[in-house]
Amino acid sequence: MTLMKRVVRAFGFLLFTVVFVTLLFGSFWQSQAIKIKGHIPKQYIETYKAAGKEYNIDWQLLAAVHRVETNFSRSKSMVSNAGAIGPMQFLPLTWVGWNYPGKNNEVTEKDLTDIKIIAKYGGYGVDGDGDGIADPMNAVDAIYSTANYLNKTKASIDRKHLKKAIFDYNHSDIYVRDILYYQDIYKELYK
Repeated sequence: MTLMKRVVRAFGFLLFTVVFVTLLFGSFWQSQAIKIKGHIPKQYIETYKAAGKEYNIDWQLLAAVHRVETNFSRSKSMVSNAGAIGPMQFLPLTWVGWNYPGKNNEVTEKDLTDIKIIAKYGGYGVDGDGDGIADPMNAVDAIYSTANYLNKTKASIDRKHLKKAIFDYNHSDIYVRDILYYQDIYKELYK
């Protein structure tokens, strides 16, 4: 076999391999994108959008936080080992306000949902569903409160502020990476 025939065969094999791998992984990523797109439960999308609009926060960011924190409220427990509670995992003092007299485990259930107490102590909890209480265990209140928190921590200014706001929400670089990963996917898939 001549050198020219070997080169042509090698090139043909290489071309076939590139096309095959591209088709294989292209189909894989497309199937993953379809799975992810169907991954956001429909019952939350309008809440994310409304809260995002009210607080000038990308709704896909709210979906990403909900996804990472409790897998869209599907976690077995809505209380973390660190004491964070609810679908969006707020520490009680973040919800009611860090000026509250006491520790996280000392916030009473009545005070935790009282919008006057939350306002008095500078908490991030809000009454998203309009029922007169701000309940961190209620998904609508929790989503609106997350939007409130991210707005007040300037997440919508630019990517640098967004990363800092997410890090402040949960002090972990891996957490920030995961939130941004899902936010970017959701922004691409839900245009």
